[in-house]
Amino acid sequence: MDTRNAEGGQVAASSQASTWPAAAPNAPAPPRGLAAGGRAAWKRLTKRYEFAPHELDLLREYCMTLDMIGLLRKELAGGPLTVHSPQAGPVVARPVAEIRAQQAELRRLAEAIGFPDPAAGLPVVRRPAGARDRRSHRRAG
Repeated sequence: MDTRNAEGGQVAASSQASTWPAAAPNAPAPPRGLAAGGRAAWKRLTKRYEFAPHELDLLREYCMTLDMIGLLRKELAGGPLTVHSPQAGPVVARPVAEIRAQQAELRRLAEAIGFPDPAAGLPVVRRPAGARDRRSHRRAG
């Protein structure tokens, strides 16, 4: 059951699964260049949801960002969390800062696609359908 919030949007009172459109049976293949983590995310998400062409471009970037975070974590695993800077003394190692930047990009892409935030534990707010706000992926059968 949906209710209206103060801004006039609908708030889903049911589970997250009911607020997301499911995929059509013919999910698109992962784009070339994705590593294992990005490819797995692509397959999982396109199996579950149907995306418009512009959203597939965002999803590709989302999966590539997941891969970059994985690479940076591997690089960081073998090294220190801090390094010595001649000007500032001990500073955070570059991979740590870059992981933070990539995580921010991942959140931005997830928001642009319209993914709900599972960490928030809050109902998903659906804005009134407008030319710019309308979700173009639809639940299949």
